Amino acid sequence: MKRRVETYYQEGMWKNRIAGNMRASSRHSTKAEAEAHGQEMARRLGLEHVVKNPDGTIRK
Repeated sequence: MKRRVETYYQEGMWKNRIAGNMRASSRHSTKAEAEAHGQEMARRLGLEHVVKNPDGTIRK
């Protein structure tokens, strides 16, 4: 599995995690906050950042 940071919606919150991990690295009340944190996390780790729609499909 390709390592990347995923921003996704689950259980009423927007979350970030490294793909393959079971637990979220961060939790946010808004999509904008989660995206910004996920982007920074990916930049810092040198990974791709993927944003998923609430249904799990990849948005960008």
